[in-house]
Amino acid sequence: MYGKIEPEGNPNRFKGYLLLGVKVTAFVVGLGILFLLWTGFFQWVNQRWLHLPVLASLSLGQASILALALLLPAIDRGGFRNLGVLGTWKGYDAGVIIGIIGLHVVGSMVSVGLMMGTGTMPQEDSMKAIGVFSQFGALNAGSFLLTGFGLALQAGVGEELLFRGYVMTRLERLGLGAWPTIIISALLFGLVHMDGYGLLSSLSKAIWFGIPTGAYFWYRRNLGPLMAAHTLMDFMAFLLLFVMMKLTGGQIPTFPQ
Repeated sequence: MYGKIEPEGNPNRFKGYLLLGVKVTAFVVGLGILFLLWTGFFQWVNQRWLHLPVLASLSLGQASILALALLLPAIDRGGFRNLGVLGTWKGYDAGVIIGIIGLHVVGSMVSVGLMMGTGTMPQEDSMKAIGVFSQFGALNAGSFLLTGFGLALQAGVGEELLFRGYVMTRLERLGLGAWPTIIISALLFGLVHMDGYGLLSSLSKAIWFGIPTGAYFWYRRNLGPLMAAHTLMDFMAFLLLFVMMKLTGGQIPTFPQ
């Protein structure tokens, strides 16, 4: 851990914090633009030349995030310095994995309840956008296990490397303390996961997943348990959706408006 890093280059505290704010804003905006251009490029290549099936397109998108998470530290000097990606595991790390998955389950239930209560559940067009997952209903069990786990593993490794590993380390190097770093990383994670459920869903993911995982990484500097929890969490979600769609004859589960 780098410890507290004071804003450099100006003895005036106000100007120092202003400079820090400019640096952080520039980093966040620049990263957002780069993320959109990078993932958009892969989507354009797929639409222009590859024409992959829906699930393969989803896998390509996750692979692009993983590639970005590996590429950024290579071009950003010192991005992963002192980063214990797979640090020493402690006995309580297994409990961390279980706890994160539990938070995911509880948070998802609360989010759905809030959206149903506020009338913000997805409408017909949004459900069609989510319909990419309807492809799971056509797979046999063996194909699903391979496809679902592959997608979950890509997301678990790539997103933890990017949002907890690179983003948090880079924000800390700019001079931010623990909670500003954790919160900004969590909000970026939530915005990237914006879906048909809208801003409320994105914000809920930042709160019940991004903040706990960010706090764990800040104090433990070990991405291993987070990657494991994220992968298992996504695979459980795919498995639940697969079972539900088999039971409903391939229909996407909907909710009352």
